[in-house]
Amino acid sequence: MTAFDRTSSETAPERPPWRGIVITALCLAAMLAVGWALWDRIPETVTTREAGGGRSGTQVPRLLVAAAFPAALAFIAAVMAVSVRAGTAAQSRLGIGSAPPARTRRWAMDALFSLLSPFLLLLHAATLANFAGYDVAFDRTVGVAVGGLLMGLGNMLPKIGPSRMPSDRGAAALASAWQQSQRAGGAVMMAVGAAAAVGALFLPPMPVAIAAALLVIAVYGLMFVLTLRRMT
Repeated sequence: MTAFDRTSSETAPERPPWRGIVITALCLAAMLAVGWALWDRIPETVTTREAGGGRSGTQVPRLLVAAAFPAALAFIAAVMAVSVRAGTAAQSRLGIGSAPPARTRRWAMDALFSLLSPFLLLLHAATLANFAGYDVAFDRTVGVAVGGLLMGLGNMLPKIGPSRMPSDRGAAALASAWQQSQRAGGAVMMAVGAAAAVGALFLPPMPVAIAAALLVIAVYGLMFVLTLRRMT
């Protein structure tokens, strides 16, 4: 590739992540379909927290319950679209390494929404079915879904990186060390997700799901430590 071609490819308009957009749109449509199908079976006022222990119960309109996950997915999609562009622009302006190429950013967005949209759809369907009176193993569904999401994110993590190393030697060493740590972090995150998915079938599922989600912080802590060790 010539310098002109490389420059042209870097300045060409970035294509939208169509796969992620289509999957998100389909999941939003499925959420609306589930809400429409179960609407009449859901009480007009839904109890989300039972009274007890000196505290009052919490009740919300069924519209709020039916709209919660679709609204969350739409909000996350909007925030991610803005943050990716803002982060890339800030990284380039500040000279903090090289931003990931358009293809990598597009792949990351596709992968993220291919994981997140079905995850939220599953939680939406399980939540509404539970409030509609169906016998749904809600807690176990959440536990297994969280495990599956973490496995997907762990598989995705090592594949995100800059298009090229920074020209500064110190910044290049830091970027290289972080990329190597991402491989280890991704493997650990996949293991945590697999353990959570299996554990939710045999152990109290909500504590398992919460513990797995909190362990994501530990995974990034491990990546930080590994990066520092490679830098020394």
